[in-house]
Amino acid sequence: MFDLSLTIGILGENIDDKVFELLVKWLEQRAEMAVLALERGDTFLHLHVQGMLRIKTSNTRILKREIKEVIGLESNGPVSESMCLKALHKKGLHTIIGLIGYCLKDEGTPHFKSYTRNVTEEQKAEGRRMHNIYGASEYKHKLELTPANILGRALQFRKYRVKNPMSITFRWCIAEMIRSGQYIPGFRWLTTNKISKLRAERIWHACTSPECVEVPDIEAIFFGVESAARYFEKQEETEEQKARRASDADKDEDADHEDDEEADDQQAQMKA
Repeated sequence: MFDLSLTIGILGENIDDKVFELLVKWLEQRAEMAVLALERGDTFLHLHVQGMLRIKTSNTRILKREIKEVIGLESNGPVSESMCLKALHKKGLHTIIGLIGYCLKDEGTPHFKSYTRNVTEEQKAEGRRMHNIYGASEYKHKLELTPANILGRALQFRKYRVKNPMSITFRWCIAEMIRSGQYIPGFRWLTTNKISKLRAERIWHACTSPECVEVPDIEAIFFGVESAARYFEKQEETEEQKARRASDADKDEDADHEDDEEADDQQAQMKA
């Protein structure tokens, strides 16, 4: 019995959905346990198949040939067609549970498809938890946004990851990219003649708490800090300022009350 990871893709292109369907039929007959997903790569966002399987075989090379026959991938086919099949090394995400979580990481996206065999809901939940620990927090797997690539990456993200692409702005798209956990602002946004404290803090915020990033953060990091500064100045009102504003409001209310009492007295005198 072998526990294996499986990746099948085509260099520079999306893989055909038919490959996923053929693998599902094969796994129903051959696998003791399996999870299979149709997902996008982190850099160029091309569709590929990612999976984990527990299967009986005498040799992984023989199994690899069998899978190639199932999906119609010729052994001497073009270099652009690739398949990686390797044994799990039982560390980090390279375990049964870890691969379950890794394969489910694109859940909720328009392109995502998945298949599981003999995998429980508890194992899925534990896999997601492991991916949060060992996968999503690893900065080496995040794509750095730079002045040179930000537009191209945003267009790719808009095309493949956004459900209603016609209704979004550039700034919102970048915010959504950061919130996905797959992108971070590059250090080049700090290399100016005078480094802004606000910009540095917002970059730190985007790297450490990407799920909390909003459009004003994007304004501060990528588009200059003036309008964003006004926003954060409003948000960072001190307790003293709040107390002073509340006191002024009370004074205004007392003054209005005194005016009302004076008017009532005048009306009473006129009636008398």
